[in-house]
Amino acid sequence: MQSSRLKRRFQSMDTYESLRKRFADKGLTGTKARVGLALDFDHAGAHMFKEGLVQQTINRLMPLAMGIDDNKSLDLWVFSDEVTRLESATENNYKDIAHYIVRSAHKGITRYEPLIKDIDHFYIEEQPMNLPNLVIVLTNGDTSDKLRSEHALTQASQHPIFFAFVGIGDNDFSFLQKLDCMDGRVVDNASFMQIDDLESITDAELFSRVLTEYPDWLTLPEVQTMLKDVRSLRSKNKILLSRGFFGRRKRA
Repeated sequence: MQSSRLKRRFQSMDTYESLRKRFADKGLTGTKARVGLALDFDHAGAHMFKEGLVQQTINRLMPLAMGIDDNKSLDLWVFSDEVTRLESATENNYKDIAHYIVRSAHKGITRYEPLIKDIDHFYIEEQPMNLPNLVIVLTNGDTSDKLRSEHALTQASQHPIFFAFVGIGDNDFSFLQKLDCMDGRVVDNASFMQIDDLESITDAELFSRVLTEYPDWLTLPEVQTMLKDVRSLRSKNKILLSRGFFGRRKRA
């Protein structure tokens, strides 16, 4: 089956073996996750969809979903100043997703806050599970709601959701670099990587860079506690955040 081929493709890479060993060393052998992908569909980045770059990215990330996602799929969002959830990408439908977005999705200006809040609501309020959540956010530039985005990411740090921001192109990504090391969160729940030319890197390098900080985040005691009881920690951490209890948790 195609899903088996995609999974074997991921498991054949050095990245998989390295990740498996890091999990094993920390007692997390066999750990699964829910994997999501959010695609920035703003005016400036629409060409990435039309030129096939976004579809190529989805195609290349599917083996990652097959390898670590609990139900072998990618939860999908498309966003600009509005957020739309799409049908999850599976081995049966993933090859035509970008075309569907171009035909039907709203195209506006980039805003991260609505996306972060919707992802948080989906995984924690609507479909809470005692699984970690890894969301890859593919974007081509800056956001128009910086302060709101900072606040949304801080609030989301109460929950077992890790945001892996991937900047495509040579645009200004200074804000995403700031999010990567922002103070005041319960845990460091985000990473950032920039790729000038996605076609110039191998699948193994892409997966390795996307997953660089994820295993360390997953093994944090705070995250392990979140995973034990997603519901009860939601209210507890809100109180601690309001009191300014949490300081910087970014690892060197």
